[in-house]
Amino acid sequence: MRREIITFVVVVLICIVGFHKINQFYVNHALERDGEEFIIQLQKTIVDSIKLLDELPSLADAQCGEQSVLLLAEVVYRGDSVRWLGLRDNQGEYCSSLPVQMSLTKFKRHRLSKSYSLAALKNSSNHSDLLLIKEHNESYYVADLNNLSIATINHLPCEDCLNYRVTIHGEPPIHFGDELKQAPAYSFEINKQVDRLSISVVFEATGEISKYYSGVSWVTTILLACIFSIILIYTVEKLLNHRRSLRSIIERAIKNQEFKPYYQPIVDSRTNRIVGAEALLTWIEPNGKIIPTGEFINFVEQTGLIMPITSQLIKTIAKDITTFDWQQSDCSVSLNVVPEHLNDEALFSEINRAVKHNGISLSNFSLEITERNEIKNLSLAKRVIKQFVDNGIELKLDDAGTGYGGFSYVQELGISTLKIDKMFVDTILYQEDVKKNVLDAIISFANSSGLSIIAEGVEKQNQVDYLESKGVHFIQGYAYSKPVSCEVFRGLLQDGNLAPLVAN
Repeated sequence: MRREIITFVVVVLICIVGFHKINQFYVNHALERDGEEFIIQLQKTIVDSIKLLDELPSLADAQCGEQSVLLLAEVVYRGDSVRWLGLRDNQGEYCSSLPVQMSLTKFKRHRLSKSYSLAALKNSSNHSDLLLIKEHNESYYVADLNNLSIATINHLPCEDCLNYRVTIHGEPPIHFGDELKQAPAYSFEINKQVDRLSISVVFEATGEISKYYSGVSWVTTILLACIFSIILIYTVEKLLNHRRSLRSIIERAIKNQEFKPYYQPIVDSRTNRIVGAEALLTWIEPNGKIIPTGEFINFVEQTGLIMPITSQLIKTIAKDITTFDWQQSDCSVSLNVVPEHLNDEALFSEINRAVKHNGISLSNFSLEITERNEIKNLSLAKRVIKQFVDNGIELKLDDAGTGYGGFSYVQELGISTLKIDKMFVDTILYQEDVKKNVLDAIISFANSSGLSIIAEGVEKQNQVDYLESKGVHFIQGYAYSKPVSCEVFRGLLQDGNLAPLVAN
C-alpha cells in the first residue's frame, strides 16, 4: 500500500506540473490570438478613420468656427474609430471636437500616401496615442485613433495587467502604446505586414492575466491530476497483474510440458521429397486448445522464459528425430534460437546431451538465427557458434534481409543457408513490387557466395515455379504443408513424395 501511495503522490505532482505547463501554453496561445486580433483592429481603425476624414469638407475650403466644431463633434459621434478630431484651416486657426490644442510642427510623420500620414502623441499619463493626419498645404485634419487597446477585444478582469507597444516601421518609425508597470510574466512579439505597413507589436502581461486566460483553475488542475493519477495507477497495476498472471500461467505450462514442436516440412521441389523440417513452437493446453504463437512469443523472449521452453523442445525434438529414421541421413530439424542462447555454451551442451541420449547425430540438428533480433555481442556469439559449426550443426539465417544483422551475420557467424522471408516471396505475385528486386538480389548474393537457399512462406504454385527458375529448389510453406504434429509428420515421411497442395 505504501508503494501505491508514494506512486500516487509522485504522479499527482507530475500531473500538476504538466497541467500547469498546459495552462501556460494556453495563456500564451490566447495572448497571441488577441495580438493577431489587435493588429486586425488597428488596420480596420486606420481604414475607417480615413473614410471619416474623406467625408469632411475639403481642406482648401474648411474654416474654423462654431459650425466646424459642431461638424467635427458630429463625425466623432457617428464613427467609433476616432476619439477626437481637430482642424487647422488655411488661415492658421485651430479648432477641435474637444478642447485639445494641437500643433504638428513637433511630430515626425510616417507617410501613408500623398495626403495621409501617421504620428504618435504622448499624453500626460505617459500613454502614446496614434494620430492620423490629412494634409493640404498648411492645413490639416488630425484624428486621435480610438479602439487601440486590448480592452476592445476582451474585457480584462484586471487593470494594467496587459499592455502593448507598437512599432510601425519605416522612415521615420512610429512608436506608441504603454509600458507595463510590473515585471512581465508573459512576453511575446508579433510581426505583420499589413498592406504597406510593416508592424511589430510587443505584448507583455503580468501573472494575474493567467486567472482570466487559464484553461483550468488550480482546483480543477489538482482534481484532474488526482483523477488521471488514479486511472494511470489502476491501468499500470492491471498490466503488471496481467504480466504476473501470464508469467505464472506460462511457468505452469512449462512444468506441465505443454510446449511442443510442430514440424513444417522443407521440400525439394525437383523431387517433391522432404529434406528437412523447421520445429515451430506450439502451446497446446491440456484441453487440446492451441494458443497462437503471436500471443506469447514476445513475452517469453522478453522475460527469459524462452530458455526453459527451448530446453524442453530440444529433448522432444531429439526424441522425435529417432522416429523419423534420420539418424544416418543428411536431414535435420531446424531450431530457432534467440541472442540469449548465444551468450554461453549451455545450448550446445543441452543439444549434445539430447543427441547422445537418443543415439542420433549432431548434424540432425540445425540452428536458425533470426535477423529480426539484434545480437549485441557479436564477438561472443561468434565464439559460441563456432562449437556448433565445428561439430556439424548447420547454421541458417532466418528472415534474411529484414532485420539487424544484414549479411554481416553471414560473414561473421559461419552461416551456410539463407532462408528467404515470406515478405519477399509474396512479391512474386506482383511484378511491380519494389521488394521483388530485393528477392532477386538475395538469391544472387546467395548463389555467388556458395550459400544454400530455402524459401519460406511459399503458398502458390507460380511462386514455386518462379523460385525454381532462379535456382531455388528448397521450399517451405503451405504450398506443400502447414506445420503439423510429430505423428502427422511421420505420416508425410512414410508417404514419400509430397506433391504441392495449392494451385495458382
